[in-house]
Amino acid sequence: MNHLIPQLGRSAMMHLQNGNLSAAEKSLLKILTIDQNEINALRLYGFVLTQKNDFTGAINTFQKILRLNANDPEPLFNLGKAYFDIGDFKKSIQSYKNFLTMAFPRFCRQLILSTMNQGGSYEANQIHS
Repeated sequence: MNHLIPQLGRSAMMHLQNGNLSAAEKSLLKILTIDQNEINALRLYGFVLTQKNDFTGAINTFQKILRLNANDPEPLFNLGKAYFDIGDFKKSIQSYKNFLTMAFPRFCRQLILSTMNQGGSYEANQIHS
């Protein structure tokens, strides 16, 4: 790992805490120039893009994180929010369902079984798929 990445990461966090999105974005872009697949920088960069209402950029960033680490539920939650913010409710709901299924698999299995035992709805049964 390049020795500048931790320093730039701390700088980005400091700027975010101070509400300076532009400075945070610059620090994150420097990190991503060094390592385009740096997961923590991508997470923060997606957050910054969301805060700047660049939902297309945020969606692309969260999808990239999922390609790099398909077992990480956090980008699914963030995708759900970004899709909601652009009005794509179908993709938002699907992203949130995928998040819940991945983040809380035991709870979702119990919910699905409970719903199915009660004759559940189509939507509830789709959580499992």
